[in-house]
Parts: sequence; C-alpha cells; structure tokens
Amino acid sequence: MDPSAPAPAPSHAALARRLQGLNVYLVGMMGAGKSAVGRPLAAALGYRFLDADAALEQAAGRPIPTVFAEDGEEGFRQLETAVLDRIAGFHSLVVATGGGRGDPTGELGPPAPGRGGVAGCHRNIAIGAAEG
Repeated sequence: MDPSAPAPAPSHAALARRLQGLNVYLVGMMGAGKSAVGRPLAAALGYRFLDADAALEQAAGRPIPTVFAEDGEEGFRQLETAVLDRIAGFHSLVVATGGGRGDPTGELGPPAPGRGGVAGCHRNIAIGAAEG
C-alpha cells in the first residue's frame, strides 16, 4: 500500500446496509449544524432528510414561538414528543431534531429499540480577545 496515495472514500453504501433502514437522529443545541450535516448525510446514505422543527410547525399549523406563547413549554414538549413518535414510524430518515433535544444530561433518552440511533452535533467555539 502506497502511504502517499489518498485514502479511499468511506463506503456510505456499507453504512446504509448496516443501518438497515434505521433512522438517524441528530441532536445538538441550536446552531450546532444538525441540518447542515443532516442533508448531505441523508444524500450519502440514500435516506430522506427531515427537519423535526418544520414537521412540528406543520403539525401545529403555527410557528414554534406561537406554540410556546399559547401552549407553554409543557404543551410544546407534548406536541414535540407526538411528532417524534410519528416520525419514528417511518424508516430511512436522517432527522434533525429541535435545539431543545440537544440534552447533554440524556434525560430525553434514545429512540425506542429498533427505531433508530442518535448522533450528537457539537460546534466548537473559539473564544479569544479581539485585536484592535
């Protein structure tokens, strides 16, 4: 093997076969890159991409801030859980979950067995003094 040769591209088809249609749920805080990663990942796997916030807004018939304002956080979380439960009934999806699902404590838990796997998206932020 020639060490100067470029590494072979990963086999996304092999990963898709191993997943056997299980959904992939991307979790992370708002702005972590779930949608930016999810779209190309879905394309590479031959999966469909779904933004859970967009699905929630469609189910509610109103924007998320309005759901929070009118139903409170508890009402929003109930609707979010119902939407995610419905999504779990489908297969071969890469799902970008809402920013609130980026729970580092894990209290939200994984999807039901056989329904998918969870991948975390994290954004590294460099903090430094601005030069002036």
